[in-house]
Amino acid sequence: AFIPLAYTKGIMGKILRVLPIVVVSVLSISLVEALLILPAHLSFGNPARRGLVRRFTDRINQWTDRKLRAFVNGPFARFVERAVRWRYVTLAFGVMIFLAAVGFLLGGYIKFVFFDAVEADNMVALLTMPQGTPVEQTRAIIERIEQAAREVVAEYERGRSGQPPLMKHISVTVGAQPIVGRSGPVQVDMGQIAQSHLGEVNVEPLGGEVRDVSSVEMKNAWRERVGDIAGASSLEYYSEFLDLGKAVEVELSHEDFDTLLLASEELKTILSNYAGVSDIADDFEPGKSELKLTLKDTGRTLGLTLSDLARQVRQGFYGDEAQRIQRGRDDIRVMVRYPRRERCSVADVENMRIRLPDGTEIPFGTVAAVEYGRGYATIKRVDRRRVVSVSADVDEAVANAREINAELYAAVLPRLASEFPGLQFRPAGEERERNESLSSLW
Repeated sequence: AFIPLAYTKGIMGKILRVLPIVVVSVLSISLVEALLILPAHLSFGNPARRGLVRRFTDRINQWTDRKLRAFVNGPFARFVERAVRWRYVTLAFGVMIFLAAVGFLLGGYIKFVFFDAVEADNMVALLTMPQGTPVEQTRAIIERIEQAAREVVAEYERGRSGQPPLMKHISVTVGAQPIVGRSGPVQVDMGQIAQSHLGEVNVEPLGGEVRDVSSVEMKNAWRERVGDIAGASSLEYYSEFLDLGKAVEVELSHEDFDTLLLASEELKTILSNYAGVSDIADDFEPGKSELKLTLKDTGRTLGLTLSDLARQVRQGFYGDEAQRIQRGRDDIRVMVRYPRRERCSVADVENMRIRLPDGTEIPFGTVAAVEYGRGYATIKRVDRRRVVSVSADVDEAVANAREINAELYAAVLPRLASEFPGLQFRPAGEERERNESLSSLW
């Protein structure tokens, strides 16, 4: 019964593998005890040499033996005789119980949770704004999240007179997320480079052994108090010690990236209509604002390449090293570039002159075009296709993640694929771990 757990795959397999090792070992030793050692313990010696305690326990054993034999040979024997006499009724009754049990499962009356949340002694809010967001704007939002956390803790403090304060510490970070992990806030990475669009609020309440309030309950109240943050790429809350991934996570892929983004936005809108679903986000993060240069056919005809165009723009606005001067232990670089007043706007790029291979100069607009836009912070591919993951968290007290996933893959995602031809999808996060672990048990 327990050995199959040793062959479970995925993260759950690593957690469950210790159970069959211990249980099978204990049961094996128990079998030796029951067959070889216990009979010697129960054997009767000379009654005259038994002590008072032994004679007392013997009376208890004899009384128990009489009662058990009376039950076996009396009511239980009569019940078995009737069950055999009315064997078809007995069989029908057994089938009825089996069908009722299956009906409770298939009817959704018995919920299934793959791995229940284990509460941690921290509540963490991770804020991600679009890249290039000023640090002042990120700080203002983080302060709002911090204030909401203090208000929620103060609400739960009421009526706890004579007990230690519910909150021990609160840590606020702007420019980084010290506690970051793919499977939840369990991995610490203090070597992050400061980025103005990141922020974190880490609340440490009392330990679970002395706290009479659930950290998950406080986390949900914290999320409701903060509400939606306009312009935020994502705002995620964690209060679990171990997380196998988001309860709902779908990987979408399409050859056309614009279509892929539209499909991901449509899926997020659909998920927002489910009760108990929160922290809906995708892993696509727009990059910083940038100027995109395009070479016209005229420029190619004149022998200009895109590399030449980019190099000349860089030299004019960033600068080109003309020489280096040694000053003590320092190496001073002398850069040549346009004056500050001539490199302040997009119009300055369009007004510059581009040098052709023969040495002549021509206006920028004749050979190239410039467009203001955003790049990509990251590009995620699976099987050489661009992928965007849409994820959400599920409050198991309100909804069931397995039922939501079942409806998504049975009806919602196929309908989305017909709406966006060429769209492909596959499970990720907790659903993928569940499928991998449970399928390996066969």
